Amino acid sequence: MLARLFLDRIAPAHYGHLLYIDGDTQIMGSLEPLVRTEVPSGQFCAANDPMTFSLDGGRGHDRSLVSYFASIGLENNRQRNYFNSGVLRINRDGWDRIGWESWKLFQNLKGKTRYPDQDALNLVAMDRRIPMSLSWNFPIFLRNARLEQAIDPRVVHYMGSPKPWHGAFLPWGGTEYLPYVEAVSRYPDLEQFLTRMPFYRRCRYILQQHYKRIHEVSAWGKGSRHHEILNYENRVGRDVVSAG
Repeated sequence: MLARLFLDRIAPAHYGHLLYIDGDTQIMGSLEPLVRTEVPSGQFCAANDPMTFSLDGGRGHDRSLVSYFASIGLENNRQRNYFNSGVLRINRDGWDRIGWESWKLFQNLKGKTRYPDQDALNLVAMDRRIPMSLSWNFPIFLRNARLEQAIDPRVVHYMGSPKPWHGAFLPWGGTEYLPYVEAVSRYPDLEQFLTRMPFYRRCRYILQQHYKRIHEVSAWGKGSRHHEILNYENRVGRDVVSAG
């Protein structure tokens, strides 16, 4: 989780540009357009976190998000610019300062935030972030929102639980689970990392994911959230790399 803050120390010195991708992702298409994107010194590309598309909702969870963001020092439009740190396209020049300042803030905020390292990055470096298409950081639950075809994801991010290596759970199926099974068959030493889920937990996840699908189709498949996402894609698609 915290390695992204120290990429300038981890990556070999001759690399001037870096691409960080979380481990709970799957690559669905060529990353070349993202890799070749020109990122100015001291800046980086990141996609909006899906939370930013529900800030105008009247639901209790939405109001709670607004209050939470305000409590950590993000007001008004800054809340709408909150980015997800799961995929970052970075110009190495300047990342040492961004990472170090975020690390110090992370330590100060420890135990006081919901999304510790991501909150710290947003508070430190929001004004140095260039918005990019959700194609490069596609939250898997948006598959339930009928947005996959419009966004054409290249990197799918399995936020939350369960993960694709836990099994074939909605909104994904056996195709997404298969790579982990194949990896274990080729490299048996990896079997210890392939979770064998107890029956009761599996049943709980199945019921949970069916319920979430019904909720997400209703909440995200139409209305203000749906339109906000499409408007965001239209805005960033003109200025920053998109899957098209």
